[in-house]
Formats: sequence, structure tokens, C-alpha cells
Amino acid sequence: MAEYKEILVEKTPRWVKILMVILFIGNIVGWSSWSGHLETINEYGQQVEDLQWENQQLRQEVESREADISLLEDDLRALGYRPVDLSTIEVTSRRNEFITIADDSSFWNKRQDIDKFLENLLSRTGIISEYDIGRAFASGGTWDAIDLTKSYWEKLKDNGIISVIVVGNLDLHGETFSECNHSWLLVFYTDWESDGWSKTKPLGILIFEPTQRYSFVIHIVPEASIQYQEGYFYISPSELEADIEGQ
Repeated sequence: MAEYKEILVEKTPRWVKILMVILFIGNIVGWSSWSGHLETINEYGQQVEDLQWENQQLRQEVESREADISLLEDDLRALGYRPVDLSTIEVTSRRNEFITIADDSSFWNKRQDIDKFLENLLSRTGIISEYDIGRAFASGGTWDAIDLTKSYWEKLKDNGIISVIVVGNLDLHGETFSECNHSWLLVFYTDWESDGWSKTKPLGILIFEPTQRYSFVIHIVPEASIQYQEGYFYISPSELEADIEGQ
């Protein structure tokens, strides 16, 4: 049997032995190459994860800086704010009955127009934004609430929204014109149906109110806030200017 094995080994062709060696070496080289590629792939994967983490950190830092900028813009705008002072004007011819304005349908807006406007406002693609306010008043010297409401009125009008300027005092009832120290906008709206204005849906109101540092919009029904219903009503900035400058 041993003799047979020796004869079998001796009779194995030389080229077969060489081929077996080549295949063996090729497998070793191939495995080494794959191991090297795998190690490189793992390194790249780790680099991608590191870059994603760094990107997230940068995003958070940008958001933080944007918040800081917004606060600084508020501070800058507040530096130019001056209180409304109408103490020298004793008499005005303006009507001061809220019901007269609220019942006049020529001041009403369609609800769908207001919904669209608010959607644009919230998405920051609309016509009134903190950037607009900052650009108009923060770097332009002094301003007061009347200045801002007149600007709002113009922006709303340019976009098809009817509003009414109110000058009043939110801390007093039945204030005289000389006691007024603030200004805001009222925007009335209701449903528009096939035969005209709705006779069943309540009248809604948006209040645009500027403050020393920022401005905001309040949504109320007419009965919700008596203070915002008191004051002196103007249908345009020119009316208000004429009334103040004419005294």
C-alpha cells in the first residue's frame, strides 16, 4: 500500500502541482485584498458617521445663533421705541363707537382670504414679518405704535386685506383722545356664502398689536376683549395723520 501511495504522488503531473500552488496563493492574496477593502470601507463608514454628527452640531449652533440674532434685533428695535404722546390734543372728530365700525360690512374680509393670509404669515412667506419690522424701524431711528400700525395697514391693503387703525389706551375705559397712548389694528372677517355675507356665522377679529420689542396677532370674537374695542377709529393712515397734525 505504501508503495502505491508513493507511485501515485510521483505520477501527479508537475503542472497540477504548480496550479494548486497558484490557486492557494491566489486565495491568500484575494482574502488579504478583501480584508483590506473591508477595513477601508469601515474607515469610510466611520468618517461618514463623524461628519453627520459634526453637521448636526453645526445645525444646532446655527439655530442658536439665529435665536441670538433675533433677540438682538428685538433689543435694537426697542432702542428706537418712543411712547405715543397725544396729551396736547384735546379734541378729535373721529368716531369712537366700536359697533359703528363692526356693523359696517365695507370693513369686513372674507374668511378664506384671512385663512390664506395667516397661513402665509405663519410660514414666514407672507407680507408682514419680523424682518420687515426690523428693517423699517430698528435702523431708522425712533418709532412708536402709531408708526407701526400705519405701516401694517399699508402692507395689509397692498395684499387685499381691509383693516382699521385704532388709537386708544388699554388701561383705561372711556379714554379721551389726549389720554391715548397706544395703537393697534382691527381686521374683521366672516364667511362669504353664495348669497353674500353669512347671516349665522359670528364676526371674527384679528388684532395686530405692536409692543416695544415685538408685534403679535390676536384672534378673538368681538365680545372677548372690551379694551380693544375702545378707542378712536381711522380707516386709513392719512385720516389719522390729518387728525393729529391738524390739532
